[in-house]
Amino acid sequence: MKKTLKKALCLLLSLIMLTSVVSASAAALDLNGLAYDYTLSADGSGMILTKCANSLIFEENVVIPAAVDKNNVRYQVVGIGALAFANCTNMKTLTIPEGVKTIGARAFENCTSLISVNIPRTLVSCESDAFNGCAAVTANCYKANYMFIATFALDSNVKVNVIDKETSADKEIQVNNILDIVMTFVRKILDIIKTVFSKIGA
Repeated sequence: MKKTLKKALCLLLSLIMLTSVVSASAAALDLNGLAYDYTLSADGSGMILTKCANSLIFEENVVIPAAVDKNNVRYQVVGIGALAFANCTNMKTLTIPEGVKTIGARAFENCTSLISVNIPRTLVSCESDAFNGCAAVTANCYKANYMFIATFALDSNVKVNVIDKETSADKEIQVNNILDIVMTFVRKILDIIKTVFSKIGA
């Protein structure tokens, strides 16, 4: 009887925890009257916008906020998820704020009216098919994004406009971008080594 009760309580707690996780992942943000779904970054300090709500489809000029206040905590927007803005067919211009580091696969797929997107200096990763199905979009990049201009060029429909102004802050961001890339690469190598040794040890 005690074992049955204990199992029932464990099952109930598991269901409650599962429900809370699902609710958190499905939660939407209201930013400037527009709704987004989101997840938190691996370290919990940043926010990744994963999907825009239908209301965004009708917006022509979209400015993503650099930071979001949620439950009395301020999160910097650090990424745009895969397919996040897909099929926003009325969107003509988009400004991505400083602090965003990643743009996921097909993030702006079939945004057929999109003609201009401002890329932040902090961007360090962009999938080559991010603008799949966009008819004639121009990516406005700073020199700090020089490593990713080739990435945009892989999308034959994406024109690249390199902004010539380069400040000392831009140079510092370039160095930080390179360090981020190197550290990400090192972490992946270390993860592979750990996996190999754990299999050998087993």
